[in-house]
Amino acid sequence: MKNIKFYNHYHPYAEEMIEALQNSSIEGLLDIEIQRKQDETFETRYTPKGNVNYAEAEPNIDLSISGAYSMYNWEIFFHIPLSIAIQLSKNQRFAEAQRWFHFIFDPSSNENLEGVERFWKFRHFREIEKVKLIDEM
Repeated sequence: MKNIKFYNHYHPYAEEMIEALQNSSIEGLLDIEIQRKQDETFETRYTPKGNVNYAEAEPNIDLSISGAYSMYNWEIFFHIPLSIAIQLSKNQRFAEAQRWFHFIFDPSSNENLEGVERFWKFRHFREIEKVKLIDEM
């Protein structure tokens, strides 16, 4: 039984996100590869034993329901692009709106992935299991 849980109470990739934004504009920040960032060094540095659950302490772009910074990440990678796209669409600026919608879902994607995963540009929707999605509903 693992009783002791570790959580991150900082955003481990803030610098990389700022750098991606500065170097590649909004396309760099919202790229799926930024959302996939994770570092699995906690186990090797701390070498936890027995009843320690360290899985949630691994630095990553957290999109979980209970993560300390997950709501922040949802805002950056989903809510802000969606809000901008909706507002642009309401203002009849459809080409610009489409660009922002495509940061979340791009049906014209030619990424080399099987199934509908290639269309999702928001990591949570790309990786969520169908069964889990139904359970959450």
